[in-house]
Amino acid sequence: MRAARDPVAPEGSFYDQVVRLLDRIEYRRADSAAEREALFRLRYQAYMRDGTIAPNAEGMFSDPYDDRGNVYLFGLYLDGSWRARCACTSVPPAIRTSRPGKSFPIFSSPSSTPAK
Repeated sequence: MRAARDPVAPEGSFYDQVVRLLDRIEYRRADSAAEREALFRLRYQAYMRDGTIAPNAEGMFSDPYDDRGNVYLFGLYLDGSWRARCACTSVPPAIRTSRPGKSFPIFSSPSSTPAK
């Protein structure tokens, strides 16, 4: 007797499963004030759940790096439903400070740049 297939279990190799998942994800850059506010609210909710920050009246969390011209904020949508946020930071030599640079200074120092 053959066992019934689990309708929730994914099929195929791990690679195939990842590719199918990535096909369902859409990345949208948050350019408008409303989109950025929604991302700051999501970030606030995540940090509150984690106990990382104290509550505030606005129900949002952002930091000074979010308003710099070298930070790009994105919303990640799975099957059309908003699931996460992502911040990408460009750190050219003229701008040596960034959120990632504060967390991982070894990777943002001039000495970590590969020789040409």
